[in-house]
Amino acid sequence: MIPAGVAKQMLRITLFLTLCLIIGPDRTEPAQDQFLVGEVPIPAAVVTTLDAIPTAESFEELAKTDALACFRAAVARYHRDIPVGYTAVMRKHERIGGRMYQPENVEITYRNEPQAVLMKWVSEPAGQADRVLYVEGANDNKLVCRPKSAIARAVAGSMVLTDPEGRDAKGGGRVSVRESGLLKATEQILSAWGKAKEDDKLHVEYLGIEKVKELDGRKVHLFRRTVNPPEKEGVTTIVTGLDAETWLQVVNILTDAKGKPIASYYFKDIKVMQEFPAGTFEKTVVAK
Repeated sequence: MIPAGVAKQMLRITLFLTLCLIIGPDRTEPAQDQFLVGEVPIPAAVVTTLDAIPTAESFEELAKTDALACFRAAVARYHRDIPVGYTAVMRKHERIGGRMYQPENVEITYRNEPQAVLMKWVSEPAGQADRVLYVEGANDNKLVCRPKSAIARAVAGSMVLTDPEGRDAKGGGRVSVRESGLLKATEQILSAWGKAKEDDKLHVEYLGIEKVKELDGRKVHLFRRTVNPPEKEGVTTIVTGLDAETWLQVVNILTDAKGKPIASYYFKDIKVMQEFPAGTFEKTVVAK
C-alpha cells in the first residue's frame, strides 16, 4: 500500500502534467531564443572594461558607422551602471506554435549575481502561470510557477516546480528564464552579429533615433538586420533598439518575409536597483 504522503505527491504530479501548469501553452515546435538571433553561444562577458564606454556623441556616431562597436559599448555601460539589477515592465507579443497570442504585460525584477528573475503578469498570460521565479542555486535550480487558475491552485498548490530548461517551461516564450535579461539579450545580438560578420552575412542598417510609442515616446537608436537565408520560423527582419539615454536594449521586433509579425518585445519603466529588499526572491513571493 502506498503511504498517504507519497500518494498525495503522485496525485499532485499527475495533476500537474494533466493541467499543464507551466509558463506557456503546448507547442509543437522547439523553443527558440527570445530574440531569435541564432544558435550562437553567449559569451560570458563581451565587454567589461570601462574605458570602452564612449561619450553620448561618440556613441551616436558608432551607431551610424559601426553597429558592433555600438553594442559592445552598450554592454560595457551596463556593467558600469547596473552592477546589481533592475526592475522593468516587458510588453511581449509572440507567435507560439503557429498561433499569435494576445500581447502580454509582465513586471520583471532581475538580479545579476547570483542570477534571479521574478516575473509577474499584469495582463492575461498566454500560458498557465501568472508568476514565475528562478534563482540560481536555489529551489534545486528549478523554476517556481504559480498557476493562474484558482481551481488549478486549489488542486496542485500555489507553487509548482519545473525544469527551467525543459520543453514545457520554454513553451510559453522564446527563451528560457535562465537566458533572459537585458544584458544577455545584447550579448546574444553581439554573438550572432559577430558570427554573421565573420561569414560575410551581416546586413545591418541604422535607422536613426526615433520616438517609440510603445515606450511612451522614449527616443531609441533603431537598427534593422536583414537575414538571408531566413532563420527559424522564417525570420528575415529583426529590428533592435537601444535606448538613446541609457543604451539598454529595449526593442526587438521579428518579422517574416511577408512582413508578418513573429514576435515583438518592449521594455519600459526600467529602474536601476542598488539593492533588493530582503525576501524579494524567496519562493513564497510566487504564492502571494
